[in-house]
Amino acid sequence: MFATRMRLAIAAVALAVVAPLVATTGAVAHQTGQSLEQAVPAKKSRTVYLKGKEPRDGVFIAYGRMDPGYAKRPAIMQRKLKSAKKWSSVKRFKTNANSKYSVRIGALKRRGVVCYRVKVPGNKTFKVSYSTNIPGKSQRQLCIRTY
Repeated sequence: MFATRMRLAIAAVALAVVAPLVATTGAVAHQTGQSLEQAVPAKKSRTVYLKGKEPRDGVFIAYGRMDPGYAKRPAIMQRKLKSAKKWSSVKRFKTNANSKYSVRIGALKRRGVVCYRVKVPGNKTFKVSYSTNIPGKSQRQLCIRTY
């Protein structure tokens, strides 16, 4: 009985605190002639460049950079078999002081094609971003075929 009353009291306090905030946001949106979704600024997306090279047999390196600056911050290398639908996280790494990265990739142990991409976590300003296809500069994903 006491727990139920406490939950009701907490809910009443939370409603009293949140209601003015919601009403204020709605009023600002109404005054500016925007919808509620437009009043809240949309998050931007980062540009993640991805390239690959094979300096010698059996050694693969994925490298690239991120725009805008993303110095000494974490990112995730993801992979999937070409025929699969879901991506899985393989390796976590950090960018250097110039927002560039280089990650060594192990070859697939059997015959097939495996693809890699880079994922950058989101924050208050930017949404979760993935490597993108920029013609002549980078690829959305890096695929390696083993024989």
